[in-house]
Amino acid sequence: MSDQQPYRREDLEKIFSACIAMSTLDGEIHLDEIKPVVSFIEGRWQSGYGDINKLSEEANESALEILKSHSLYKSLGGIAESLSGSLDQGQKDAVLKLLSTVLHADGEGHEMEHGMYAIFVRKFES
Repeated sequence: MSDQQPYRREDLEKIFSACIAMSTLDGEIHLDEIKPVVSFIEGRWQSGYGDINKLSEEANESALEILKSHSLYKSLGGIAESLSGSLDQGQKDAVLKLLSTVLHADGEGHEMEHGMYAIFVRKFES
């Protein structure tokens, strides 16, 4: 299977939330971090999934919940684990590539972001 297999709506929502949370860990959000996420989601959004514009609001709320959580690691780790069970290997590779792109898009690599990415990868691949 490959990245071209259809993604479930709930998986795309989780991917979006994880990316938004990951990109705002340093307290800033940059357009160059968000563009690849939006492109990824738009390219995989099925016509029957409803209004894609509402996804952004929902994902931002979900990302805020993750960031406000006392257990940030557990929240992102939980998303990684739930996605891990429902995506095929091609889709997993695409998600990790997207997260890596988001992580490095602003030309900075902060320790906390790298730490969260490492936790996400570990949970995602287990």
